Amino acid sequence: SYWLYFVTSTNFALARSLVNSMKNEVVCNIAGIEDIVATKLIGYEEAIESYNKAISVLPNYPDAFNNLGNCFKRLGRLEDAIENYEWAVAYKHDFFQAYNNLGIAQRENQMLEKSVKSFQKAVEVNKNYMDAHLNLGIAFIDSGNKEMAKNSFERVLEIDSKNEEAKNHLKTLSAID
Repeated sequence: SYWLYFVTSTNFALARSLVNSMKNEVVCNIAGIEDIVATKLIGYEEAIESYNKAISVLPNYPDAFNNLGNCFKRLGRLEDAIENYEWAVAYKHDFFQAYNNLGIAQRENQMLEKSVKSFQKAVEVNKNYMDAHLNLGIAFIDSGNKEMAKNSFERVLEIDSKNEEAKNHLKTLSAID
């Protein structure tokens, strides 16, 4: 595909002309390509370089920012990850996966209040996004709000009644009370 060539190419002038020559608006779904590019073809540092070059040509492409954030997060560069997730949601306000990723990075960076808000935004955009409900529950535990954590885990079980992680969190919270 043009996008894979574009991301991995060292001939960015050619890649740019390929993208520009397309008759239709560039529509690429690269969700998951970060794993392909970063782990199978090249390392994270090279993937970061490729995404930055891609962003220089398509500066408002939210998936590239989200995937760049994923690379930074895997390298432990949480502030860089957070910045890129914030760009992703700035360009695509209903990007619930990026809100979830932002919340995870914020929680890992001890920004609990912000992480709660990011997870809440993810579930506001997609009410059935189980991962964000689960992460929201964990963030509520971290911030000491056990009642809201229970509500989040109960919502996970409404979506998936067999979710063991939510069940285990609810058991732990019940034992604490």
